[in-house]
Amino acid sequence: MRKRDVFDIILKAAEVSGYTEFVIIGSQAVHGTLPDPDIDVVIGSNDVDTYPSHGYGETSLVYEELMLRLGQDSDYHIATNVYIEAVPANLARFPADWRGRAITEIVGAAEINGESCDVNAIFPEIHDLTVSKLSIRRQKDLEFLQGVVDLNLVDHETLCQRFRCAPNIPNERLIAGLADISEAFDRRNRS
Repeated sequence: MRKRDVFDIILKAAEVSGYTEFVIIGSQAVHGTLPDPDIDVVIGSNDVDTYPSHGYGETSLVYEELMLRLGQDSDYHIATNVYIEAVPANLARFPADWRGRAITEIVGAAEINGESCDVNAIFPEIHDLTVSKLSIRRQKDLEFLQGVVDLNLVDHETLCQRFRCAPNIPNERLIAGLADISEAFDRRNRS
């Protein structure tokens, strides 16, 4: 997926939901650091994991509407091969103070309640994003880690320090994640 695809679906999400600011938490959030990176797991992904920056409100109606109109197998997905994965704000395991390091970009304007409004996407800083993905530790998260290391987008020491500060990571996953980080840098240095 390319950055323009991310922007397009966030604009659609604003039109559907009436919200004007979304946090991007999955691999597509790398577009805040590097437009159209050459990382297979980013290019090959068709979904944008996101949530409104202030949450979904008291009901799940906005969540349901986003998934119905822009989610997997929706008409939008079928037409564009891109879909939204509306996620809860607490899904991402960002280190403390991540919001102060995040990158906010205006993705365009959407008509909301008859008015043209700027729509923002919040992209976590690359170290914070990588920590969040590594805290889950699926194969695609390890591939993402290797991709950002290979492109020199992350610093070894900063990544380890922030990973140690990420919330809700069991000790065994912390140890494994720190080893994954070192191995990714070792692989890059050997190539």
